[in-house]
Amino acid sequence: MSGGFIPASPSAASSTTLRDGTPVPAPAQHALSIAQERRLIAYLDEHFLTVNKAYKKRHEPSAPLPSLISYINAFRPLLSIILLIPPLDPSASLRTSYLLRLTGEFLDTLPGYGVSPSTASDALEELVSFLNVLDKGWQAVLGSERWDPTSHSGVSMAGAGSGALSKPVSATDKIRLRSLIMGGRERIEEWVRRVVHVEPETQVDVASSFWRTLAALGEIPVPGREEGMEDEDAEDLLEVVMEEDPELEM
Repeated sequence: MSGGFIPASPSAASSTTLRDGTPVPAPAQHALSIAQERRLIAYLDEHFLTVNKAYKKRHEPSAPLPSLISYINAFRPLLSIILLIPPLDPSASLRTSYLLRLTGEFLDTLPGYGVSPSTASDALEELVSFLNVLDKGWQAVLGSERWDPTSHSGVSMAGAGSGALSKPVSATDKIRLRSLIMGGRERIEEWVRRVVHVEPETQVDVASSFWRTLAALGEIPVPGREEGMEDEDAEDLLEVVMEEDPELEM
């Protein structure tokens, strides 16, 4: 990718600026200024456009993003920056709207990539890792928590500084998120069966993605995922959430 605005490493996503000087919202308890919001919107829109153009050229000999792994890596800085937007009004709505955009675009376009037998295992490992962070990110957003890029988890905004704590994610956005996740999971599962040939346990990892988000959306009591929770348990938990909340069957 060209343009000099992608962080050189994962740690760069938590810094205060990118290579071109674009401000990145640090994990602090302060709302963004109007000027910061404008520059952030410009950066995100440009990055989304660049990734979209590269995706359309994925089959060309000189494709900027020729593989699934390269495509996932192009989304990582976007995800990091979006999650670091403080959950304080009036900035918080940006985090929700751009995370919805990222979720929809990624899940819609992912099946457009093929995977060779030699790279299938690595590609699925990267995919599961990315979906896991995205799932934790939505859990933080739905809980109005700020994002900790070190632990990859949400942190309470108790004692927030300037800016009012954000309102809960709207019912409309929750319905849209449910639809994106349920449709996206179906497409990914079909893509795994059709294109990828890997060990069964890896397929379970993909099938159990977004269990945290779906549990939060279902607003039902579910057991927390312990450190040693098996993937099969996560899949069972997801099935329970879907069965007990009919709205998730959209």
